[in-house]
Amino acid sequence: MTKQEFKELFEWADENNIPEYLLKSEKDKTPFPIFPRDSKVLFSMEKLDLRDFKLTSIHPLIGKLCNVKELDIGGNKFKEIPQQLCELPNLEILNLSYCKITKLPENIHQLSNLKELWLGDTKYLKRLPSSIVKLKKLERLVLLNKNLHEIPKDIGELENLKDLRLSGNFTLLEIPESIGDLKNLESLSLCKNAGINNMPESICMLKKIKHFSFSPHFEITKNQKLWIENLLANKAEISAGDWRNPEPKWLSDLKMKYK
Repeated sequence: MTKQEFKELFEWADENNIPEYLLKSEKDKTPFPIFPRDSKVLFSMEKLDLRDFKLTSIHPLIGKLCNVKELDIGGNKFKEIPQQLCELPNLEILNLSYCKITKLPENIHQLSNLKELWLGDTKYLKRLPSSIVKLKKLERLVLLNKNLHEIPKDIGELENLKDLRLSGNFTLLEIPESIGDLKNLESLSLCKNAGINNMPESICMLKKIKHFSFSPHFEITKNQKLWIENLLANKAEISAGDWRNPEPKWLSDLKMKYK
């Protein structure tokens, strides 16, 4: 990065009242870096935490901070993120939760080392770009969205995914059949999806599940009940129900059987 580019970044940080350092806690007075106005220090940072600063935009030059592995820009007011952010070559964790984003960049697949993508309560985001399934190293995908209309049909191409959270998507109407191709999936959350009535039969192909939750109103097929029983026999944690809707009796009975 050039001196002029760092100057632009520092001016943006000043305009948005982003501090250079903060204290860890009242007891621990050790300062930790937020956005240092020292080019060498900033460029060497591996974690950038800019959450809850009420940012209305993200500077594109952040995409040149090539050592960043974890970027948390959740809880801000921006509606889109610059495509340049998807050029961070070493980024492993990206948190966009509680933002007002309406879309993700089409080039998000360029984050070839991304392992975790957090999209919790991004209620203005209705669709995901199809290119998201090209994130081959992705292990955790959090989509607690409320208004997500659809999931990419080829989501099963995320071959290294271990944790998929699809809870609370009130406008989601179906779960793609390809979910059964997620052979390494260990945790799956499908609860609080009012628009979904059933799960694809392919879900029975998921053999490594250790944690599974679903909505109690789901119409569960015979094969799916057998699959759930096998999971319980292998000590998996299964849940369905909340304070409004009790757990189905058949599930409670199975839990007692394998308690």
